[in-house]
Amino acid sequence: MKITFKYVLSFILCHLSFILLSQNISDEQSQTFDSLKLILKTTKSDTIKLNTLVQLSDVCKTPDILNYAQPAIELADKILKENNALILPSNILIKKAAALNNIGYYNNSEGKPDKALEYYEKSLHVYEQSGNTEGVAGALNNLGLTCKKKGKVTEALQYYNRSLKLFEETRDKKSAATCLTNIGSIYHELGDIPHALNCYNKSLKLNEEINNKLGMATTLNNIAAIYNDQKEFDKVIENNQKSLKLYTEANDKDGIALALNNIGVAHFNKGKLEIALNFYIKSFKIWKELKDARSVAGAYESMAIVYKLTHNSDSAMHYFKKCLKLRRKIDDKGGMVISLNNIGGVYLDLKDCKLASAYCDSSLMLSKELGFVRNIASAEHTLAKIDSMCNNYSGAFAHYKQYIIYRDSLLNIKTRKASIKSQLKYEFEKKEAVIKEQQEKEKIVAQEKDRFQKIVIAAVMFSLLLVVGFAFFIYRSLKTTRYQKHIIEEKQKEILDSIYYARRIQTSLLPTQKYLAKYLDRNEKS
Repeated sequence: MKITFKYVLSFILCHLSFILLSQNISDEQSQTFDSLKLILKTTKSDTIKLNTLVQLSDVCKTPDILNYAQPAIELADKILKENNALILPSNILIKKAAALNNIGYYNNSEGKPDKALEYYEKSLHVYEQSGNTEGVAGALNNLGLTCKKKGKVTEALQYYNRSLKLFEETRDKKSAATCLTNIGSIYHELGDIPHALNCYNKSLKLNEEINNKLGMATTLNNIAAIYNDQKEFDKVIENNQKSLKLYTEANDKDGIALALNNIGVAHFNKGKLEIALNFYIKSFKIWKELKDARSVAGAYESMAIVYKLTHNSDSAMHYFKKCLKLRRKIDDKGGMVISLNNIGGVYLDLKDCKLASAYCDSSLMLSKELGFVRNIASAEHTLAKIDSMCNNYSGAFAHYKQYIIYRDSLLNIKTRKASIKSQLKYEFEKKEAVIKEQQEKEKIVAQEKDRFQKIVIAAVMFSLLLVVGFAFFIYRSLKTTRYQKHIIEEKQKEILDSIYYARRIQTSLLPTQKYLAKYLDRNEKS
């Protein structure tokens, strides 16, 4: 059963990095939804209708998004075509972009990443037209998420980096932190642990600055996932305990359950099964209260594995069967495969060949239907053990032979994935080197430009100083000239005053012309 438990354990560990988000509408959201539908029915204003349709596409259940987002896009186009001068086109474009973004989300949820990319790109284009920086950054982040989902790691990282730059420019620390977490997850996948931890720590710091407890908790979960891969389970527990504290402070029950489960997994990996079981039970109780069927099924399975390893077959069987029942109810076929094989394994321990074979055969058939190579190999291995125990050696040989084929196939797939991952990392590093080289060139150009600007500024300042100095010299020269002119004028006035004074004296001493005429006239008469 080594392969089975290894797979089951990896299945549980996948919950470490991600918090499952539910789109179930709460009572409050339901009231909002009803209010919006009422507004949509009663309003006659196209702009109010557009706003309401976009809001409805935001709060409705995922399958209903198209019912509101598509009419919103058509109405936005109609308003823009009418070109009403009273309405700012940018506002209408933002609403249209939001509706396109929601359709992208719908396609992503439906497992149509190519269609999702198409709508996210349309949303990006319209946000750029509107000049809405926050919208552009959000669209780029969504494109990054979708590219990552498609395995286009390099493209995803480019979108994330563009998005991060815009979030930093707009000082949106919360979104920048989320973007850094996304970038960190890519480095984690590429096996570049130092870069991944660097991004996560930056994200953690930003979330701490704005006291975003849920953001901090999520980042700590991601850091714990790295330490789990490195088998540093004490650090896994330490980070998840910090995460648990933050989820508790934020009263996020789903997060609390996730952190408790992750601490349980770390103790399980350390071989402390009783402690692990206690944490599994705590997380199970919360998920049951939240009515999260998928997580409850996972908790049943975790508890059953602990009971099986501690040789409590009755409890193990009880919880494995409860898990299978729940997975059938929610139509989780992948989970059903694991549950069927695990129940077969318990019956094998109880030496009940008939029931063990029946459950493992069911697991094998469903695994082949789904094309799950790992599960096929696990079922074939268990069936080989069952036939061997029941003295059916020819059947045991046939099953074991099939197990070897699928195991080797699995190893080839693993090797191929490792090769692809290595190639992706090489291409990523090569592109990153090109980008870095381009950035260095741009930096040199910018530095040269800055140096030239400094020279120009210095020359202008020097010229300005020269002009000021020359103006001061002219001013002083003019001032001196005026002063000298004033002195000359004063001297000239003094000289003229002296002349006028002498003239007056001279005039006063000489007889007047009238007196001389009178005197001459008297002499003539004599």
